[in-house]
Amino acid sequence: DTKYLRNNIRKHIIPIIKDVNPSFSNTFSNELEYMNDVFKVFQNVINDEVKHIVLSRIDDIILDKNNLLKSANKKILLRELIFPFGFSQTEQILNSCNDIAGKIFYSKSHRLLVDRNKIIISELKNKEEICLEISENSDEINFPINLRFAISEELDYHKSEGKATFDFDRIKFPIQIRKWKEGDYFHPIGMKGKKKLSDFFIDEKLSRFEKEKCFIMCSDEKIMWIIGHRMDDRFKITNKTKKAYIAGLF
Repeated sequence: DTKYLRNNIRKHIIPIIKDVNPSFSNTFSNELEYMNDVFKVFQNVINDEVKHIVLSRIDDIILDKNNLLKSANKKILLRELIFPFGFSQTEQILNSCNDIAGKIFYSKSHRLLVDRNKIIISELKNKEEICLEISENSDEINFPINLRFAISEELDYHKSEGKATFDFDRIKFPIQIRKWKEGDYFHPIGMKGKKKLSDFFIDEKLSRFEKEKCFIMCSDEKIMWIIGHRMDDRFKITNKTKKAYIAGLF
């Protein structure tokens, strides 16, 4: 943390610089004192603005979106308010404030809803409720799993469990990433007809823990990919495919 870093600078770095420049100590002390004063002023400004933005801290953290957007320090304010809950997507969240309401972001412990006039942060009590939306322009996600996305006119027919290549024109965005649930079914690539995911997992001899960790990728409520396992036949590339959508684990 900051205190640990300050102590390290004081104990290890400053003595070396003083050997080179004996007057450094006084100069540095004055600068450090000035920086501390500036930080206190900055902290007071932020704390004062926070009072007009945070509406509730009882069950959910509720922020006044309009007051946040009016602030000249909105980026700093938002980061300070969401960082304790594990969020690092400050830019994306700010950008979504000008889009249609309803966008949801996730950290490992909380979810954040950008509503019409509010930003609501609530604890994830049930990790099964995670449903992440992927736009056509998204190129990477790091939660709940690590995935990269690309659009290409070069068709890659190579198959692997960690990568899936889809016919771009068959996809309806946004794509959803969620946990599988009982009753889910898909059309396994290379096979006719559909199969329940529960039966597929039995055939693949997946353990209970492996099944619990399994995420699926969906388009318009249709399963595209049991991530890391098997694609759906309805989204495969064919000789009529003009453009490919590629998703890969990393």
